[in-house]
Amino acid sequence: MKIMNFSHAAPFLDAALPLLMQDEAVNNVMIGLAMQLRQQHSDVYFALLSDHKPALAALMTPSGPLHLYGKDCTAGHLNLLVHNIRQQLRSVSQVVGPAGLTNLFASVWSNATGYKAVNSKLLSVYCLERDMLLPDKRRGMLRSVEMKDEHLLTQWMYEMSVENGIPIREEDASWRTKQSIADGDLYLWEVEGTPVSMAGKARSTPNGIAIHSVYTPLPLRNMGHAAACVAALSELLLHSGYDFCCIFADDTLVEAGRLYTNMGYEQLEHVIEHHFILG
Repeated sequence: MKIMNFSHAAPFLDAALPLLMQDEAVNNVMIGLAMQLRQQHSDVYFALLSDHKPALAALMTPSGPLHLYGKDCTAGHLNLLVHNIRQQLRSVSQVVGPAGLTNLFASVWSNATGYKAVNSKLLSVYCLERDMLLPDKRRGMLRSVEMKDEHLLTQWMYEMSVENGIPIREEDASWRTKQSIADGDLYLWEVEGTPVSMAGKARSTPNGIAIHSVYTPLPLRNMGHAAACVAALSELLLHSGYDFCCIFADDTLVEAGRLYTNMGYEQLEHVIEHHFILG
């Protein structure tokens, strides 16, 4: 068993992609993030453990979580990873990855450092392949966001962060909105000219792309707007050339999971997020 570190994203992707592509939708965040980082030279942690073939991939930005993915990993693999992380004088405040692997990492990290996993969140990964989308007949239309939507979207961004339990400042919501408008990543669902729901696209990988930021204001819920918005955006992305769309959804939001499966999405795997605190 050996571990390799990489100073840049490109060689990491070259080495790790055969492993990560075995579950491309589940690894959307790690692959998409590494692809975005190919043109940057920031202090990112890249590691790949091998047992004759790649077995465990890890990526962590200075301010982000440790992303993990592996096949048939044991405590031995993770002990080697933890030793490597600590040897580089790095710390892990959050880890995310397939549930079994991530739970094992949390145990190994806790034993080595005294930090305990708290505020855990279980997510389901949903995937929709081309020609699997079920037809949606609801009235309305999907459109890209425009500058005229800035005030509304800033409010929705802020409200969504509060509901997700990670409130952001209104100025940060405004910055995210401006960036999304500039990048063309957000879409609105309109009914009779009035925006009623939103969804965004992010993190394209070799064959797929993720849908995120699905939000409908409280007074407009339970009317099918989110379902119509996600279905229309999924159709748009699949028809544009992607083989699949994926969505990461909080498992506590039962209605969200039902919404995605009702339109043809398949539940693939559970992913878990752990935060760490001392003691």
